[in-house]
Amino acid sequence: MPRDRNQIPHFPTVNRAITFVCRLHREREWRERHRCFYAEGLRNFLHAINARQQIATIFYSKKLLKSAAAEKQIRALKRAGTPALSLSPEEFRKISWFEHASGIGFLVRSQWSRLSQIDLSRSSCWIILETVRNTGNLGTLLRSANAFGANGLILLGHQIDPYQPDILRASMGSLFFQKFIHSSLHELEQWTITHSLKPIGTSPSGQQLLNDFPFPKTTLIFLGEERQGMSTTQQEYCHHLVRIPMSDRVDSLNLGVAGSLMMYAWMSSQACSGVYSKMT
Repeated sequence: MPRDRNQIPHFPTVNRAITFVCRLHREREWRERHRCFYAEGLRNFLHAINARQQIATIFYSKKLLKSAAAEKQIRALKRAGTPALSLSPEEFRKISWFEHASGIGFLVRSQWSRLSQIDLSRSSCWIILETVRNTGNLGTLLRSANAFGANGLILLGHQIDPYQPDILRASMGSLFFQKFIHSSLHELEQWTITHSLKPIGTSPSGQQLLNDFPFPKTTLIFLGEERQGMSTTQQEYCHHLVRIPMSDRVDSLNLGVAGSLMMYAWMSSQACSGVYSKMT
């Protein structure tokens, strides 16, 4: 049976592996075609394992890697059949993100969920995004989502690639614990109507204060673009517009900060109702 040209290839030479990984760094189309992305560093490696990510290939340099824990995990993955390539320090630096190469990198299979897979019987929190100008803001949102127990991101359209290197680095490994769903606004609207869900938007003109807002069991938080905020269409889709209280010295908050405050408020509401302790 011929191999699927879009699957992760076996690497007959180190140079082929280096070329493949460098294209993953640069090209979204290459990541999507092969349904994988590259991650690096001890924290990311251990987080990916703890999050039960599908690690497809390991790249490591014995001279650069100074972690007994990572070496133990590499041996375990190799025994389980995961391909592992030993690179020289010079070879590893060709694929490394960092000025001081960590000595451990790996390919992870991209995983996408569907709206139909959201468990509506359990308390959950999802962030809806259509565009993000600053990848650092998305990294902040992923770290906050992980810290406050949110479930993941619903990404409208195809403008956002959560697996691009800048976002993965900014997330500090939190990306591995979050789920990602692609949808159109129309598809999302039909799904929320079918299940009687009421999405929440954030706006300086919102009628309800965040402190007093009663979050529903399935919480969907729509965050607008950094400069323009929520569009008229996005606001009309939301059943509630919530205002974050702040002093009159500022008129808006950074996307990452606003989203983090919303998720913290959601988590606090779950703790007050006794739900969060059951979730954790």
